[in-house]
Amino acid sequence: MQGRKKIATKLKKIKGTLQPCRVLSDEIKIIPLNTIPVPPEHFNDWSKKEWKIVCEHLRKYELLAGTDMALLTSYCYAVGMCREAEKQLATQPKVASQKNKEGHVYQIMNKWTQIWLGFNKQMVSIGSEFGFSPSSRTRISAPQQIKNDRDKEMFGT
Repeated sequence: MQGRKKIATKLKKIKGTLQPCRVLSDEIKIIPLNTIPVPPEHFNDWSKKEWKIVCEHLRKYELLAGTDMALLTSYCYAVGMCREAEKQLATQPKVASQKNKEGHVYQIMNKWTQIWLGFNKQMVSIGSEFGFSPSSRTRISAPQQIKNDRDKEMFGT
């Protein structure tokens, strides 16, 4: 029988629901990244913009980890592809008529509508894992912004 999804200790601290008796003694410790990685080269402009926004947000709360980069890459790529599909759909009909061999006319979805639906589903699913949706955000109370002395020393900010 499947229970609730496990929540990382860091998120429990942020939410204010951490109970010491429920912390795993052998939990994997992830070292957060202090800098934002360069976005993958294959990203379109929308994906790159989302990468910078999301990475900065996660870094600010010390939740940006190297182990999450593949998942984050998928999320940002999905955002970019949704925007690309929206751009294409703005100039094309959402539904088209097609005739089969017998001469019957039927309606089909534009390929860009199908692309948008697929990537939007992926975007919503991955985004909720990171707390990017309004409903997933309500389960996390934001702490005070974390000050990073190392960045201050290096960049004077």
